[in-house]
Amino acid sequence: MTRREGDGKIPEPTLPDLTWAGADPTTRRVPDPTRREADPTRREADPTRREADPTRPMPADPTRREADPTRPMPAEQDADAGGLPPEVFARYEPVRSLGAGGEAHVVMLVRDRRTGEHRVVKVYGVQIRPDRELFDALRTADARQVVRVLESGEYTDAYARTVCWEVMEYVAGGSLAELIAEHAGPLDAARVRTIMVEIADALRYMHTSLRVGGGTGWTHRDIKPGNVLVRSRQPLDLVLCDFGLVAAIRATRRTGRAGTPLYQAPETWWRNSHEPPQDWWALGIIVVEMLTGRHPNRGPAHEIPEAHVLFEHLATHDVDLSGVTDPRWELLCRGLLTRAPEHRWGAAQVASWLAGGSPPVQAGGATIMPSGTPAPAASPAPPART
Repeated sequence: MTRREGDGKIPEPTLPDLTWAGADPTTRRVPDPTRREADPTRREADPTRREADPTRPMPADPTRREADPTRPMPAEQDADAGGLPPEVFARYEPVRSLGAGGEAHVVMLVRDRRTGEHRVVKVYGVQIRPDRELFDALRTADARQVVRVLESGEYTDAYARTVCWEVMEYVAGGSLAELIAEHAGPLDAARVRTIMVEIADALRYMHTSLRVGGGTGWTHRDIKPGNVLVRSRQPLDLVLCDFGLVAAIRATRRTGRAGTPLYQAPETWWRNSHEPPQDWWALGIIVVEMLTGRHPNRGPAHEIPEAHVLFEHLATHDVDLSGVTDPRWELLCRGLLTRAPEHRWGAAQVASWLAGGSPPVQAGGATIMPSGTPAPAASPAPPART
C-alpha cells in the first residue's frame, strides 16, 4: 500500500463489487448455485410405511369383462389361417399371400388338403356383397373365357359381421400386365392382334352369352391388364378375372363409379354407367399401350394424373394416338376410343376390322355429360412426348 502525499492517511482498500453475482452485501458471500435449499412443504418419509409387493397380483377389476374362451377367434386374427374363413381353412392350406386388391382384402394362394391342387381364395371386405347369382353363373360359365369360380360362401365372424369369400382356379401364368412389362417396350403387331382377339372374344361372351339369373349379358367395368390372366403362353390362352365390380347390363342395384381410372371410359365419370361400351374403351387403351409401349393416359414421366384431371381432359380431348403409326391399327384404336359411347366400336365392328373391313368412325365426339351439368373447363393437351 502506498502513502498519498499531503494527508498522511492510508486509504481504505477498494473491495470488488459482488452485487452482479448475487452476493450478500452484508457478508459479501456469493451463494453456491449448486446448493439446494430445503423445501418447507416436503413431507419426510414415513418409516412405518410398507412398500408395495411387486409379486402380489393386482386386485381384479369388477367392471372388466373377461374374454369368452369359447368364442372363436376371428379368421383375420388367426396367424395360421392367414385371414381365411374357418371352413375354408379347414379344407385349404395357405401357401402364400397374393396381396389384396379391388374389393378383396385377402387374396391367398392355397393348397387343397385332400387333392393337393392349388386354388386362389378371395375374402371380401365386410361391406362388400358380391352378387350371388353372378357367382352361380361363373361356376358354369365357359371356362375358355373366364376364370372358373369353384365355390363361394359367407360366414359370420366373432364380431357378428358377415364376410363373403370365393374359391377359384389358380392361373399360374401370371397376368397380361406382367407379360407387357417383360417386353419393356412395344409388342409386335402379330402378338398384339392375338391378345386383342382373346380379350374381344371374352368380352363378346360376357356381354351377350353369360346367363345370370333370369337375364343375359354382363359388363365387367374393370377391364385392365391386371385382370386378364395368362392360362397358357404357347398357345396363348387368356381369361378374364376379378368380377367384384361386374354389373348386370340392365340392372340398377349397383351405384357409383367403379373401375381403374387409367382404363375407364369418360362416361363412367359423368354418369353411373353399366353398359358394354366402357369395356370396349378399356380394350382400346390396352391395345394402344401394347402397340406403343406406354400408357396413353400417363404423363411424360409415366406419372399418373389425378382422376378428376384425367376425366376432364378425356371429356373434351381424344386419346393421343401419335405413337400408333400403322393406319389399320389407328383405325381400330379410334373406333374403340370414340368418346361418345353410342358411337363407339363394339363386338360387331371389331369382328369386321379383323376380317379386313373398315367400319366408320365418328370423328371427335361430344362431351359426355348428363343433362343440366355444366361442362368442365377444357384441359390443356398433354405435353408432347419425345
